[in-house]
Amino acid sequence: MIMYKLFGMLSIWLCLGQGLWGQGMPVYDNTNFLTLGKQLVESGKQTAELLKMVEFLKQQKERLELVNGWVRELKAVEELLADHRKIFTRIEGDLQEILGSPYVTAVERDRMVSTFEGLLELAQEDLEFLSTLLLEGGFDMDDAQRTTFILDTRRRMQALDWDTQRRLSRYRDLLALRESQWLSQQRTMPY
Repeated sequence: MIMYKLFGMLSIWLCLGQGLWGQGMPVYDNTNFLTLGKQLVESGKQTAELLKMVEFLKQQKERLELVNGWVRELKAVEELLADHRKIFTRIEGDLQEILGSPYVTAVERDRMVSTFEGLLELAQEDLEFLSTLLLEGGFDMDDAQRTTFILDTRRRMQALDWDTQRRLSRYRDLLALRESQWLSQQRTMPY
């Protein structure tokens, strides 16, 4: 019975004494802690997803830049081939016309043929080297160096085209001069 009395007094003392001395231990709502924990876990998952997305976008950007480099190279090669075709067609058609003229001597004909054959061989060597370069991976060149080389080759091809036009124009002018000289020598003067 003493135990019951002690326990009863202690209970009363604790219940009434709490109000006199202070608030006691704070009581927290467990649901707030659980909600906060859930929010932190969810936020961590979203951050991880965002980091994965950023890495994916970086990879896509690199791939896009690589494809753009290939497209630039392809476009430059197409233009280079078009320039080569134009030179070949011009030489083939215009040279036949010039060589068919009766005002060209055999020595000049041989010189013209060898000159234009040299120009075509130079253009062909450029294309063969470019083909080797593109098929074998560019001899340890990166995309920028390969693109620069292709554009330099295209500039050389354009200079060759301009040189071909200039030579053909010069030969046409020479033939026109010879034809006018021949016509002036053949006319009869009424005295």
